[in-house]
Amino acid sequence: VEECKWAGGTFYRPVVVCSKEMLRINLSSGQVAVTTESGTIPSPRWRHSMLANNDKLWIAGGVDQNEQPLHDLYEFSTTSGTWKE
Repeated sequence: VEECKWAGGTFYRPVVVCSKEMLRINLSSGQVAVTTESGTIPSPRWRHSMLANNDKLWIAGGVDQNEQPLHDLYEFSTTSGTWKE
């Protein structure tokens, strides 16, 4: 099993910019790849929570680029690349 980390796309310029991209980082090789995703993909956000367990990631809440609160929960399968709300 490859040891990987997952990263989302929130970064700062003069303002916060949120992106839907999610990156998969292979810790052994150092390779970074944008994931191919399907299903109900969450809206761009920041200040959210993420939990990882086995082959699943969960993203909860946060705020959108306009600082509006998001009250949702999404599950991502790292094996199939599929999101569901």
